Amino acid sequence: MFRALASLCGVLLLNSGVAASTLSVTAQSRAVVAEANASNGQGEFGHPSDSVTFLEPGYFGESVAADIAVSNGFSSAESEQESSMSEVSISASGSFFTESQSGYLEPGYANGHGDSRFLVYFTLTEASGYTLTGEISEGGQGSTQVELREPGVGGSSLHLFVIPSNEETWPFSVTGVLPAGTYSLSARAQGNSVYNEYNVTETASGAFDLLFLLDAATDAPVVASPQVLASPNPFRTSTRLQLPKGAVSASILDASGRLVLELLGTATWDGRDSLGRSVPSGVY
Repeated sequence: MFRALASLCGVLLLNSGVAASTLSVTAQSRAVVAEANASNGQGEFGHPSDSVTFLEPGYFGESVAADIAVSNGFSSAESEQESSMSEVSISASGSFFTESQSGYLEPGYANGHGDSRFLVYFTLTEASGYTLTGEISEGGQGSTQVELREPGVGGSSLHLFVIPSNEETWPFSVTGVLPAGTYSLSARAQGNSVYNEYNVTETASGAFDLLFLLDAATDAPVVASPQVLASPNPFRTSTRLQLPKGAVSASILDASGRLVLELLGTATWDGRDSLGRSVPSGVY
């Protein structure tokens, strides 16, 4: 299997027919939470809640709800999530909605809380191209984000998606190459509807929908850089490079930086080096 690292020239993934890189889930936590709290300030109050936490790999699908009503107000919350993972993909969708109102004739207090959170740690057996796509949304006092990062001390965030100001939904789509190693993918939609004024209703909502896919399993092309595209990518026999305008050559290097082949006057690579030998499966 031929895979690639990013360089100034770009990225190539060449699949020689060996099994594609796979991801192995090492730890994960998925949960949905709904809490409601209301009081009329005169001794009538309630605080129901419901939650489900799932710590095992595999499919997770749950929804929870909580609500409370007092003489001068109410609060309700609901949260749900559906997520699963395989050796080549991770998918997750979650959402919450909460609503609170207090104070008809006298002051009171109402608070609803919803939370749908998703966290998976996974290890790649070898370098792999990937695609991460989806959409996040939020409303009222809710917040939502999705993040792919390198965990541990000194680990960096590779992609963090949050909704810009004045936007309610935000689609995202990125492609790239991850070296072999351990990573985390997380998503969370949470918020509170809190109010203690007269005759006011507050709401909060949020949702996420994501798909993480190892490109090697789909034979999908991967964007090499803003200047270079390789397609198909990964590939078994040959790939064609889309070079920047005016470029007359392309250099193929292995993961150590050694020159494998200089392509002159052509933008097609058949997986062979400068001596015509088939190069071993690896990262290029």
